[in-house]
Amino acid sequence: MANEKQYELVMVISPAVDSDEATSTVENIHGIISSNGGSLISQNTWGMKRLAYPINEYTEGNYFFTEFESDPSTTQVLENALRLSENVIRHLIVMAPAGKEDGQKRRP
Repeated sequence: MANEKQYELVMVISPAVDSDEATSTVENIHGIISSNGGSLISQNTWGMKRLAYPINEYTEGNYFFTEFESDPSTTQVLENALRLSENVIRHLIVMAPAGKEDGQKRRP
């Protein structure tokens, strides 16, 4: 597609789910991106981290970072799927910074 844009997605998965179920949730989200014409650029597991404040009585969450390229309409489909997922306690989708090259590391 001519108007594809690059996005970054951070998901916080509930610590109550095991690692297999967390991986399955992430793969399902990646499947939604792919099935809507998007393509994955990179995916990193940031692991279990302490939350700044409790979310649904959880003080930790399992963080996953994904870079992808897609049509802007795909982000709405993705937002709906993330909101409906019981395993995802928080998420954020943003456009990648302008001038960022594929695979370039984010600053910590």
